[in-house]
Amino acid sequence: MNNDVFPNKFKAALAAKQVQIGCWSALSNPISTEVLGLAGFDWLVLDGEHAPNDISTFIPQLMALKGSASAPVV
Repeated sequence: MNNDVFPNKFKAALAAKQVQIGCWSALSNPISTEVLGLAGFDWLVLDGEHAPNDISTFIPQLMALKGSASAPVV
């Protein structure tokens, strides 16, 4: 897939050594994830090891982040 068509602003900012502010979420609720996504973080970790998350909870959370500027990190 061509990265010019779908640029990853988060990866580009890291490569440029720009400071990125994020949040580590151990919640499994897509509404909470949407609120965090709209809070202005550059990235948001969706924790699958220390939280009650699995593929059935990740998908709605990723969908909730779609309209957000926060880059999801799973």
